[in-house]
Amino acid sequence: MSLELLVAVAQIAGSIAVVVTVVFLAMQVRENTKVSRMTGHQMASDGWLAVAHLVAEDPEIARIYREGIKDLRSLSTDDQWRFGALMQIAFASNQNAFLFGEHATHAKKLEDQRANWLVNQPGPRYWWPRARNLYHPDFQVYVDEMFARADANTKETMSPTPEKGAP
Repeated sequence: MSLELLVAVAQIAGSIAVVVTVVFLAMQVRENTKVSRMTGHQMASDGWLAVAHLVAEDPEIARIYREGIKDLRSLSTDDQWRFGALMQIAFASNQNAFLFGEHATHAKKLEDQRANWLVNQPGPRYWWPRARNLYHPDFQVYVDEMFARADANTKETMSPTPEKGAP
């Protein structure tokens, strides 16, 4: 076997090794993306599940949550603090999904649905301005925008429908 033939075989073998390595790396990146999305979804769900567990387990916490969602100001000072703690769990979960959202869009969409429900409730609307500084500045903007969209949607649905023939 000549030296030239040996060099050519080595180059072909090297090229095949590079292609196999690139394919392997692509498979690993795809798998890592799946794991990242699942992790984001889990992070997004943990806080909400914690709140649901507390509410389901303790009738007093359930009462505080139910009344706080309707009107936070109707609660005693101590119960307002308890409601605030429940909101912190829920909003921290939402913040995690928001910050992780670039890698977990499904989890972010799920959190958007949950957060949209919260921002349309009187209790969280009253609570958020008092607690917003506990959260990442980008998340503060995100939640403020959700409140603004909720306000805009409320104005649209509450605006009177023009009667027939009205301009």
